[in-house]
Amino acid sequence: MAHSNADALDAFGRALNLNLSFNSDGVCDLILDDGTVITLEGDPAGTSLRVNGVVGHLPEPPSAPVLRLLLQANFNGQGTSVSSLGLDHVSGDVVLG
Repeated sequence: MAHSNADALDAFGRALNLNLSFNSDGVCDLILDDGTVITLEGDPAGTSLRVNGVVGHLPEPPSAPVLRLLLQANFNGQGTSVSSLGLDHVSGDVVLG
């Protein structure tokens, strides 16, 4: 059983046959073959880990119906369960965390 985020990441990496580790900022980016990036972030000694992945891109300019759908999905987890959707203000990506 993992006792820390570092232990959990190590076990996850072994299951995937990959060498995974946190950088000095407590971040590990897992880049899939299709270029998808899954970011795992947390204190390596801690036990709370945040996982984020891009699920889409906000159209330019952002439309009210799209923003409304994102807000509706986040409302009490109706479309996201225990996760949440957010917008990366730099890239415009829609991120599921």
